[in-house]
Amino acid sequence: ASIQWSADASAAVGADVAVVCVSAHSEEGWDRENLTMPEASELVSSVRASSPSTKIVVLAIAPGAVTTEWAADADAVMLMFYPGEQVGVALAKLLVGEASPGGRLPVTFPKVDEQRFTNEQYPGVCPAPNYWCEDLVATFSEGVLVGYRWNDAKKQPAAYPF
Repeated sequence: ASIQWSADASAAVGADVAVVCVSAHSEEGWDRENLTMPEASELVSSVRASSPSTKIVVLAIAPGAVTTEWAADADAVMLMFYPGEQVGVALAKLLVGEASPGGRLPVTFPKVDEQRFTNEQYPGVCPAPNYWCEDLVATFSEGVLVGYRWNDAKKQPAAYPF
């Protein structure tokens, strides 16, 4: 067995398993512009297209809820929220079967086409004519319809419920 690395799908051609690592960035004091996992869709779909029989395991690090349109092309997804300094050891044990993943989603993951938020709710609005600014203001007008409660009230299934 050998391990190959590439920033694109090329190393997956002919592989038994491709471990695709993706992450979304967030930082304290600033909301994300959207809920996407950058480059995940194109990377996972290009691995699937270039090597249809390869098993794809996605290792994703997310700062909160993300859209998961890329998960349909994956055979397995391990998603972590803010992993600690021993994440490498823990992931290695999970990948080789020395440990079993155990956990629950702390948030509901929306479907890509959900119309859950108005711009005023998320990400917020700026004084005209700006779309994005340092003084972005979000209006929390959803009341109790947060997360899975929104899905229940609107009778729309989530991508992955809490």
